[in-house]
Amino acid sequence: MFFLSLPLVKLKYGLLSFAFLMILSTTAYAQDEDSGSSTGKEAYVEIGEPLIVNVLSSDSIHFLQITTEFKLKNSNMAPLIEMHLAPLKHNLIMLFSEKKFYELQSIDGKRKLREEALQVVQKVMKDKTGDTTIENIFFTSLVIQ
Repeated sequence: MFFLSLPLVKLKYGLLSFAFLMILSTTAYAQDEDSGSSTGKEAYVEIGEPLIVNVLSSDSIHFLQITTEFKLKNSNMAPLIEMHLAPLKHNLIMLFSEKKFYELQSIDGKRKLREEALQVVQKVMKDKTGDTTIENIFFTSLVIQ
């Protein structure tokens, strides 16, 4: 009887550990700036779940799954991202949806996509807040199939 309950105990402790780690994790975190400027600390904000879109192709159906993280000018701007998350996601989805499969297969294609994505999110924030807010964008996960 003891041997049958051992896997359940391991599963229970595994799930508890996972839940504890999820509680401790945050979507925004700050790092000390090297420059020591008066703008405070820089922050990184993850937009959450991956964005998944169809990618144009002449031969078959392809998908792009991408997770992004924004580097903000300072940590005080993190609430602005949450406030305008819907238009940020929408505009990224529209940008990603118009890309062709062959464009995204090379490293240069992915770099270009990143540059275009940065311009898109900065424009959204400039329109909504009067400031670009987002200093950089990072693809923390990118799958094309």
